[in-house]
Amino acid sequence: MNRYRYIIISIFSCMLLGAGIAYNVWNMPHLDVQAAHVFEQLNVSDFIRFALKDKKAFNQKYLESNGESKVIIISGKLQSVDYTKKGNPVLYLSDDHQPVLIQCILLNHEQVDTAALTGKYLKIKGIVRSGAEYDEDLDMYEDAILEKCRIIKD
Repeated sequence: MNRYRYIIISIFSCMLLGAGIAYNVWNMPHLDVQAAHVFEQLNVSDFIRFALKDKKAFNQKYLESNGESKVIIISGKLQSVDYTKKGNPVLYLSDDHQPVLIQCILLNHEQVDTAALTGKYLKIKGIVRSGAEYDEDLDMYEDAILEKCRIIKD
């Protein structure tokens, strides 16, 4: 009887410990990208050129395996604007010399005057989620993605 009692207490203790860890992780504060330190400031062509040239070096420089990717400021020409299913604006930055765009997904509360901004050069601060790359199977380029972006006013 004592043996089963210790097993039940051990299982209950492990469950309680697991629940405590899960609660702690669930309530962990999210990264405030706009208040975070800027890792680098660069333009669209340099960012895309580096991503296409050496994917491994790009991933080591900008992407972290724990999900804490680098925050950058990128400048480029606004090509077009789209919206996600949640209604977040997605700005497509381009360079006339590159075949790839950069998708900048803005925060929910960010309002964008698309008609006034299209074709103008913008600075955008955001967190890097993926770099541009060429998919040989589809024979096309995949865009780079920045999330939690905000337009920087000069």
